[in-house]
Amino acid sequence: MTAKLVTSFYEKFLSVFTVSKRDAYVCYDERYSYAQMYDNMLKLNSLLKEYQNQRVVIYSQKNFPNYCAVFATLLSGNTWVPMNSSLPSIRVLEMMKLAEPTLILTDQDLPDDISAFVCGRGIQVYLLAELLDANPKTEFDLGRLEPENDAIIYFTSGSTGVPKGVPLTHANYVPTIENILNLLPFNEGEVFADYHDLGFVISVPILFPCVMTQSAVSPARNEMDTMMPGNHLSENRVTVLITVPSTISRIRRLRPDGLPGVHLNILISCGEPLHLDILDYCLNQLNANFVNNFYGSTEVSPWTFRHECKPEDLERFARFGVIPIGQLLAGTRMRVSEHGELIVSGPQVTAGYLNNVNPDAFERVDGEHWFKTGDKVVPFEDVWLCKGRLDSQVKISGYRVELTDTEAHLRAMKSVESAICFTGGEADGKFIVAVLHSKDPVDVNEVREFLSKRLPSYMIPRQVITKANMPLNKSGKIDRAGLKASYSDGSLMSDAAPRP
Repeated sequence: MTAKLVTSFYEKFLSVFTVSKRDAYVCYDERYSYAQMYDNMLKLNSLLKEYQNQRVVIYSQKNFPNYCAVFATLLSGNTWVPMNSSLPSIRVLEMMKLAEPTLILTDQDLPDDISAFVCGRGIQVYLLAELLDANPKTEFDLGRLEPENDAIIYFTSGSTGVPKGVPLTHANYVPTIENILNLLPFNEGEVFADYHDLGFVISVPILFPCVMTQSAVSPARNEMDTMMPGNHLSENRVTVLITVPSTISRIRRLRPDGLPGVHLNILISCGEPLHLDILDYCLNQLNANFVNNFYGSTEVSPWTFRHECKPEDLERFARFGVIPIGQLLAGTRMRVSEHGELIVSGPQVTAGYLNNVNPDAFERVDGEHWFKTGDKVVPFEDVWLCKGRLDSQVKISGYRVELTDTEAHLRAMKSVESAICFTGGEADGKFIVAVLHSKDPVDVNEVREFLSKRLPSYMIPRQVITKANMPLNKSGKIDRAGLKASYSDGSLMSDAAPRP
């Protein structure tokens, strides 16, 4: 059944590019049709057809050629590995080494360290502009596309300081997309906002339903669009917004009375807890026709639960302050461990991390493959509520972050003997706090500059506290809980002044 589902899905998917007369890409004064996108995809396939089931890194800004390259790579039977060219090159290089790509498609010159790695490994590099300017056109052969082959490799934060690769097959994410299309009343010709890194798994429910409904994707043009999206939503006539609650919170701070001229058909919140005040704004100020809260992770392609939000939820879930993750999506199974951890199974679950790292996150029970989410859940009436993480993994602006990843990079600083990270702030305003153990004063600006070359911005601590001596617990370990408690009550202070 899975093979038939995938085959049928991609036949419909490809047909949109060949028959639709609608716009596929809209970004202010830039507009491209599905016919124009398909023309570019065929040019790229003249190269991609020479490879099969190979990893293709797309290292590019989020522009029209990038989207063409994504769809062409997937339809050619190869594996898309998204790489954000605005990330620190050291971080990109870590992911490149893990991905071991066969070729790279890019819209720019590679940084020196990445270029040296590519040359040393004999990886082929092609400029998108040159391929789209000169290449002949080659039709796609869907027979090359195997349901169980890796289609996308995403990278998430890893507890050792090295990113974890999450391979998703076509058979993993197609059931999720079908669920979304069956559950939500999309219209033909919607405009989907795209405010997030294509390397964030949220790209799955944005890109695929967009094409299947003959709709247009509208990416953020610059950082201003991302940080203050109100103008982008209005100017591009966005009707579908799939984003994290932090984005909605920013809109609310800037436009508390809503966005005149913006008419959202579907608003999907995911990646972070959806607090009731944000839902209230979505329902009563943004006036979205349909508001949904989805829950999941990269490992489950990316959603396994969904709750359709209603005005009565504001009273129904008032005691919790957040909207539930809802009910299981079709085809997914769940169980709850004795510690309250949610464990899920189904076709959406990845087979495991790249290079088999952290195998303990998965288990096989009676021949069935399960993923241990690390989230604590409790039932309430006919839905499930998520009560937070059981480990050091947190959500910052919708991105999943292993705090031990940031800690590992902090410990790489010569002056830092140990580092403890936790979150500060409330709800959608969460940020990372770092407590550094150092005998010498530590310059906070040096810390941020050091990390900015290695980590994305959401993994960099907003607040840094230096301690000459770290408190220990009864086991002789650094007292993480004590540090967090001291921070919460305001008594945690640096005992060595940073250098001027």
